[in-house]
Amino acid sequence: MQGHAVTKTVRITRALNSALTRRARAEKKDFSEVWREAVVRGLRESEGLDMAGALHGIIGKYAGSGESQRTRMSRYGRTRDR
Repeated sequence: MQGHAVTKTVRITRALNSALTRRARAEKKDFSEVWREAVVRGLRESEGLDMAGALHGIIGKYAGSGESQRTRMSRYGRTRDR
């Protein structure tokens, strides 16, 4: 852990306590370490989606026609209405 540690008291439900305790035992880690990892992961997820990362396989894949809307629309309707 980086920096100076600060001790906080937090109330959690029995179900959450049980889940964190099971995880700590399964991963052979300290309860506090599992708690910190869960909090950090939750904070990262709450920052929102990385849309560039989520759409990595799609961005730049489709180039489009290269025409402007004015050019495309010039082919429709009467000349005097343009």
